[in-house]
Amino acid sequence: PIHQRLYENMVRGPAPAIAGGTYFTYFAVPDRPDLVMRSVTFVRREAELVTFRRVTRWAEGLRRGGARAPGWHYGVAISQLNWIYFAGINRRQTGEPSIVAVQWAPFSEPVLVGNAFVLTGTRPVCVKVIMRQQVGRISLRQTLQMSGIVSLDDPRLDQLVASLFREG
Repeated sequence: PIHQRLYENMVRGPAPAIAGGTYFTYFAVPDRPDLVMRSVTFVRREAELVTFRRVTRWAEGLRRGGARAPGWHYGVAISQLNWIYFAGINRRQTGEPSIVAVQWAPFSEPVLVGNAFVLTGTRPVCVKVIMRQQVGRISLRQTLQMSGIVSLDDPRLDQLVASLFREG
């Protein structure tokens, strides 16, 4: 069946040139050039298969329960023509598909840049995306707490990420 062939093509090599680990994934916020959405992407390598889980949260002010997690995307990463495609599905109630296409930027520091289709409150849009691997020790709880909307002026924001978003 066609769906079986499609699935086999998605998980068949070559495996993307990306190490397993924790990555911060930054998405441009439509109509807000001063903000980015920081998500956490967990990349897992198993032989030639690369899978991921991406968690996206945002704070709802002082509402009871605090932050809410609108995105629990699970999927596979594949590589074609020097691009890495993260194709997945949101396991939350919305169930929307997720597509992120990135490639290694020609910088001395490792950073992936590209585009993503994200679902806004009204429609899917294409936005700029940047991924950087988390280096150093940080707890899972701290990592997840870092997920959410971040100002480009926030001094805790990775300065390379901030400059890439400002410069376009």
